[in-house]
Amino acid sequence: MDDPSIPLDHNAIAGLLSDPVMTRMVTAVNLASLSILELLEYGFTRKDISRAMAKEVIEFDKPLASEMPSGRDIVSQILETGDHYFEFLSRKVRLAKLGLFMLEITEADEDLANTPQRDAVQPGGEDTLFHQRAPYV
Repeated sequence: MDDPSIPLDHNAIAGLLSDPVMTRMVTAVNLASLSILELLEYGFTRKDISRAMAKEVIEFDKPLASEMPSGRDIVSQILETGDHYFEFLSRKVRLAKLGLFMLEITEADEDLANTPQRDAVQPGGEDTLFHQRAPYV
């Protein structure tokens, strides 16, 4: 991925990729755009979700209606929008650019792990793919 907006801090990216919670979250959110409540049902904690958002691995899919700029009074916005907690839990998240980058790396690693090794050494100590044993006479 040649996206210049992805920071090239290899230690930070390696740290995120070695974190099983972040890898699991990237995989889960990749399957479908999930809500915060669905992430909690998948077994992620509020701390996990907050950390993924702070590290910009995931982001909200769309802004809240209350976040959109308007000239209305804050009290009238609160009265009109209703239950903020439920509104927050039902918001969908998606992979941010860093999350998509992590997904590409994870999928490439899985593809590499599932590729049969052509030059594997057999238990006898010899590479039997390229070298055939001469018959004993």
